[in-house]
Amino acid sequence: MRQIKFRGKETSKPNRWVTGHYYEENGASFIWIKGEMKNWPIEVDAETVGQFTGWNPRKCGDLYEGDIIGFDDWAFSERERKRMKHHVGVIEWSDEYGKYQIKCKDGFYEGNDIADPQLLGNKYDNPELLKEINDD
Repeated sequence: MRQIKFRGKETSKPNRWVTGHYYEENGASFIWIKGEMKNWPIEVDAETVGQFTGWNPRKCGDLYEGDIIGFDDWAFSERERKRMKHHVGVIEWSDEYGKYQIKCKDGFYEGNDIADPQLLGNKYDNPELLKEINDD
C-alpha cells in the first residue's frame, strides 16, 4: 500500500522543506509533522505542495510531484542499451490517466519505463532545469 504524504516549503523558513500530512484551514496551508514526542502543524506555501508519488528509487529517495529527474530509457538487451537516450523530466499528475507521469521534451514516461533515475532538483528551487524540458 502506498504511503500518502506531502512535501511543501515552510513559509517562515522558505529554504526548508517539510513532509507530512497536508491540510488547509482558514485559507492557509499546513503540513502536519509527526515527531517522537509531539505532533505539530507547520504553515507552508501552497504553491510548493506536492504529493509523494510512491516512487522511491535507490539513488533518489522519495520522489514528489514537481521533482525533476534525469534518467535513461529502459533497455531490454545490450543492443538497445547502445541506443539509449538520456532524458530530463518533471514529475506531474495526469488527470487523464489517473497517475503520475514524467513530462519530458519528447513526451511522457511512466515510472516503470525508466532506468537509473537521478534526482536533479525540483521546479521550485531549480526552475532553470525546466528549460531542458520545455524548450523546443
